[in-house]
Amino acid sequence: MRLTFLFLTLCFALPLHTQQNASLSGSVLDGQNGQPLAFATVVLSDETGSLLTGTVTDGKGNFRITAPLGAYVLEVEFIGFGPQQLPITLKDKDVMLPPISLYEAVESLEGVTIRGIQPAIEQRLDRKVVTIGEELAAQGATAIELMNNLPSVTIGSDGTISFRGSENVRILIDGKLSNLENPAEILQQIPTNTIHKIELITNPSAKYNPDGLNGMINIVLKKNARQGWSLVFGANSILAQRERYNSNIALTYRPNTTNITFEYSNGFGDQITDGNVNRFDLDSQQLTRNNNNRESHFLGLGVDFRPSEKTFLSLATQQNFQNAEYDGQKDVFFTTSPQNDFSLDDFLIRDDLTQSYNADFKWAIEGESHYLQLETNYNRYQSDKANDFIFSGNTTIPSYQELIDDARSIWTFNIDYRVPLGKDTSLELGGESRINRIENGYETNFDALENSNFIYDRDILSSYFTLTTALGPFQMNIGSRFEQYQVRAQLDQEFSASAGFNQNLISVFPSLFLGYQRHQDSPHSYQISFGRRIERPSFNQVNPIRQTTTPQILATGNMKLLPQFSNTLEANYRYAFTQGSLSMGLFYRYIQDEINRIGIFDQDDPNLLRLSYDNFDNNQAFGAEFGGSTSLTSWWRSSLNIELYTRQQRGLIAEEPVSVRNGLVNVKWTQNFRLSDSFSASLFAFHSGPQEILQYELKSNTYFNMGLRYRFAGGKGSLSLNFNDVLGSRRFAFRTFRTVFQEGKFLRDTQQLYVGLSYRMGGKLTSRSRRKRNSNIKADRFL
Repeated sequence: MRLTFLFLTLCFALPLHTQQNASLSGSVLDGQNGQPLAFATVVLSDETGSLLTGTVTDGKGNFRITAPLGAYVLEVEFIGFGPQQLPITLKDKDVMLPPISLYEAVESLEGVTIRGIQPAIEQRLDRKVVTIGEELAAQGATAIELMNNLPSVTIGSDGTISFRGSENVRILIDGKLSNLENPAEILQQIPTNTIHKIELITNPSAKYNPDGLNGMINIVLKKNARQGWSLVFGANSILAQRERYNSNIALTYRPNTTNITFEYSNGFGDQITDGNVNRFDLDSQQLTRNNNNRESHFLGLGVDFRPSEKTFLSLATQQNFQNAEYDGQKDVFFTTSPQNDFSLDDFLIRDDLTQSYNADFKWAIEGESHYLQLETNYNRYQSDKANDFIFSGNTTIPSYQELIDDARSIWTFNIDYRVPLGKDTSLELGGESRINRIENGYETNFDALENSNFIYDRDILSSYFTLTTALGPFQMNIGSRFEQYQVRAQLDQEFSASAGFNQNLISVFPSLFLGYQRHQDSPHSYQISFGRRIERPSFNQVNPIRQTTTPQILATGNMKLLPQFSNTLEANYRYAFTQGSLSMGLFYRYIQDEINRIGIFDQDDPNLLRLSYDNFDNNQAFGAEFGGSTSLTSWWRSSLNIELYTRQQRGLIAEEPVSVRNGLVNVKWTQNFRLSDSFSASLFAFHSGPQEILQYELKSNTYFNMGLRYRFAGGKGSLSLNFNDVLGSRRFAFRTFRTVFQEGKFLRDTQQLYVGLSYRMGGKLTSRSRRKRNSNIKADRFL
């Protein structure tokens, strides 16, 4: 019967409320001073460990949960405090618990081990927090596959990450942004079984760096254990056109108040991308086959200890090594004039090294309510690229080579202070200094190109304040961030005059959050927010050195680009019921000095299109999100998310201004099934509608994933089997209609079989002690 329902589920439905329910209420206090803990997480699970429901405490530390009669486990957590687990039996209509006291611990509260088949989504005042359970369609090899199941997040077939329909988003790992231009490269090195939770921050407060028009996504890793030791091992393989393999190990040891963590993961294998482009104006067809062979190694080491009763010190380093060989073959055929056929073999060897070093000191003057925190971080990225372009056939471009040396570094210094101003009010103050350096060297033996050296330095000094308070049913957070932004750019070329660019900009970024819940028993909650943000140009957008070239296209950056700003107004509503929840969100964004593409034909060669970037007029964007999740039966859970986005884009194509209203519809549909205590299964479907961009139109995209999972050894081990892109329909298909008239599609080998094994020994693996990562993310754009 269960297997029949597994494949016959075709719609999303709300449950019938036939069970007899009871309410469970109580309060959470700081065990040291008796003060209430607002926003503590309260989770109710059944005796098998499957998540049933959850909530957060209000401004007075109170909570209330409604659930069917039965036996459960109640777990309470709060950042910086040890957890509490209580066996609960609901026999009566209403149960009032005595106050639950939490006591400060060296490590952040260990995350709840959730064995339910649906991730727990918690709506907080300024973010959504997704605790990663065993949702099977998301259990791919790395974090990049996992994220596609999250609300508002979309992973393109080429690995690009979109948040609310746009790629203007910051991706952070434990609150830190990598040096890499493309964050997907780091996410491909993070195994899914090492992720504790993911925070979706669509409209961050003034406490956060204002980078990213669409907000930020913070991935919190599992790194800490209870008293004793813990060892987690995982290995998986992906079978597609070529094979890929990944493995990881995480060891934690805490003999007393000192916590030591060690992590290692690797990945290697090939990935194939096939493409077919038909150009109508030239009556030609281009066939593309790219093979990307990648080997990566990640090494992490951290030590947390307590010099005194009220002080904490954390030291950590991460080392990422990545080697890649990219072999791209492009063959161009002309239907009516085959004598013009030509080919390009693009062979790239790339060696990358990313290093980070962190020191974090905290003085808990009065626990989590009154503290001073200091942090410094150094991040370094080094990339060496050797590229061979081998042309054959009827083309005037000779074969040539190029060498690119890319070096980037960041020094970050932070200070944060929090003080309570009353029972329900607190004030936070802080400052930050970011010192960013980039040097990019380019050498080539092609006479038409110049050896060049590009230096791009950027310094950011900022300070902030936020005031948080509770006024009856209202929760409010108001604040502002003040920033001085300095840029110094210098381009030196072999045969051309040097060029430079300087910028000094002072900006203010206010924010306001207001939440409302009529009373703690109310299933309805509301939230409205306003924030101002900035999108600084990426390195590819400012780098004037040639980046991409074909016989018809030459792409460069514009080092004189200015940042673009946005003012965002957002409203959210959530309705929680016993078996699930419904949510709805609306946002409006006003964009100033928008960065967009320009395309101009070369005066000497009319067939050559030069692509770059520039700032344009003001712009607007709108969006709506609808989601819901419900338990249709005790073994079947269903969820549906619908995302509607629209944004006007302006640009310059062939010296003509172009304006396009870009609409996008995304639908995500997930079915999770608990077939037995050991077996679970899932189905995942995704549909993205067509959308129009400045120069081209993206066609619709639909695909399906399915998976099966087996738990053994009392839940310590798991074996996953997933079949992704079952119909082989996931694609990047497009049609261009300005300057160049063509259509085509690219197919990555997304139709794949995934087999993964994970096993845990010792204590429970949980989230690492990184208070700042949970309270004040320090982000930067591409450095």
